[in-house]
Amino acid sequence: MMISQQRLVSLRPWGVPCFADRDAVESLLAIITGDGPLDANDRLRAAELQVIDGNHVSAAEILREIDSAAMGQAAATRVRTLRRKSLVAIIRNQSTSAARELPAREELPALEELPRREGRSLREEQDAREELPAGEALAELEALAENEQHLLTVRRLQAERHAAHGDRRAAFDVYWTLARLPNRTLVEDGKTSVRLDRWLAARLAEVWIAMKPAER
Repeated sequence: MMISQQRLVSLRPWGVPCFADRDAVESLLAIITGDGPLDANDRLRAAELQVIDGNHVSAAEILREIDSAAMGQAAATRVRTLRRKSLVAIIRNQSTSAARELPAREELPALEELPRREGRSLREEQDAREELPAGEALAELEALAENEQHLLTVRRLQAERHAAHGDRRAAFDVYWTLARLPNRTLVEDGKTSVRLDRWLAARLAEVWIAMKPAER
């Protein structure tokens, strides 16, 4: 989905099958909402608008309420795909924010030395401040996994989250477990695909270099 000249455009590999004026879609949803609850297809449209605006938490909440079993196969697939996309964005955004808050690596104490409040770790405290904690989002994303690539995405996000919070040993452990997968598994990294063994070698080296001697 994308906005082009004030129109909501649906893009697919075989072309542009449909488009609609964004204001018209929002007005229609407002009218429907005023008359009664949204049906599954209306909720899907509302969620797509939220994703386009970058409101992934709102989109995830809307999509979670959709009963995809009552929809056609194509629409149900769109719901699952959009849920995964929203959850990935939520987790990555939170990891990016956490990484920005970390002090310089040489000034970072061991995780067990970090101050805790009410018995919680700093990661748990950050999760408590989030509208949709990354831990919950990861569990939801894993439940939606339908193939090896989806599960690989979950493990990558887990490792990235550990690294963002300064827990490099946990990140290393997650990457190390991925080494059990076949070497010729492809990792979708942006617009390219990389063999898992090559990709893992780079990730493990990055984490190893970032570790303190004691952590190694």
